[in-house]
Amino acid sequence: MATTTEKGVEDVLFEQGKLPQEKVSLVKLEAINTGKPVEELILDHNFVSLEDLTAARGELLGIPYINPTKKPINAEVLQLIPEPVARRYVLIPFNYDKSTGTLSVAMSDPLDLQVVEFIERKSKKKIKPYISTPQIINQSIQDKYGQSLTTEVSQALQEETAWYS
Repeated sequence: MATTTEKGVEDVLFEQGKLPQEKVSLVKLEAINTGKPVEELILDHNFVSLEDLTAARGELLGIPYINPTKKPINAEVLQLIPEPVARRYVLIPFNYDKSTGTLSVAMSDPLDLQVVEFIERKSKKKIKPYISTPQIINQSIQDKYGQSLTTEVSQALQEETAWYS
């Protein structure tokens, strides 16, 4: 009788060459002995970064990984989801495809269907969720929304200056 085991994030990391077999065996055994989740043990031992772990989780779930801090985000795209909503649900929109009406959103929990549906209702756009780490998303929210506001203020000041010139 063959036994089937469910593929875990540790197996994906092994396949990617980021976690050697002996460490995969170690965390699986430790998870059985301690009852701690494998992902927690991998991070506790600093075997891989949170970013690598999140990307592997995304691959396992069939959800693409994205680092929104490395992407330019148009101010119009940011306006589709207000900053307080982005902060509350730890997500950030990073692309809008007008041809399909799809808004791509980096999320710390892309499996939270209630949040996805809420964002779809409020933005009136179809949401394509991507996975990312909470830290990266929060950094991106701080950088991108702040940058958008600075750009808007600069433009308003230029228009105001031009008006009085």
